[in-house]
Amino acid sequence: MENLGYYNEEIDELQTLKIPVLDRACYFGDAIYDATYSNNHNPFALREHIDRFFESSKLVGINLDFSKDFLEDLIRNLAKKVDNGNQFVYWQASRGSAIREHYYKGKANLLVMIYPKDIVAMDTKYKVITLEDKRYLYCNAKTINLMPNILGSINAKKVGCNEAIFIRNGIVSEGLHSNVHILKDNKLITPILDNRILSGVARNHLLLACEKLGIPVQSRDIAENELYDCDQIIFTSSGGMCVGVKQINETKIIQNNQSTLNKLKEIIYKEFFDSTKYGL
Repeated sequence: MENLGYYNEEIDELQTLKIPVLDRACYFGDAIYDATYSNNHNPFALREHIDRFFESSKLVGINLDFSKDFLEDLIRNLAKKVDNGNQFVYWQASRGSAIREHYYKGKANLLVMIYPKDIVAMDTKYKVITLEDKRYLYCNAKTINLMPNILGSINAKKVGCNEAIFIRNGIVSEGLHSNVHILKDNKLITPILDNRILSGVARNHLLLACEKLGIPVQSRDIAENELYDCDQIIFTSSGGMCVGVKQINETKIIQNNQSTLNKLKEIIYKEFFDSTKYGL
């Protein structure tokens, strides 16, 4: 079949799967989610994403009454049923279903969606804009409250850009759906992990690639002006695993240290295709 969905033990194609209006995700956005991509029907770094999903549930107090093993087996089995092996794999858990009331404590609703989608090509370069970060301070929890990201995506699209970088008080937060890093003098600089940004799984794999190549990593705040004076800006996400930037706002980025970026890409993309090819 072309795509597949799961909701509380019901399995059907996405266009016919039904979710009750009393699901708190519908009227409050009271839910967490995570996502990855599949190649050859095998989701990449699935257990890492599931671990983060369970951490998000703890941060916002959503009661998951299933195990990590159950969720992993469910997602892997569903991914094998979709015809195209290159897939976007998404799952979320809302706090439950009830008449609209701010306080609620009950059983979570689990939703899984799988449909065909490719990761960003290895040679892609983004054009990006900067935006004021108006999001709230739960960015380390992967919730479905994404209105600022949606508006940012609309604004980026209007000016022909692929992504945007959120700036809070002159400091880089993250992208619309990516972590942001810079290369400067053959050193990778990545923002500090706190409640302003999500701890990205692809970010972790970038750091591992740096370790393999002997590239020093510094975790600290990145000032907005450093984006214009670095050798490379790098975005990492599940779909865009290691993507460079060719233009920020109206400024074209001088592509210094391209060889280092290419080496990082080679390691990261090879890991994706090798591990998903054999289901590792």
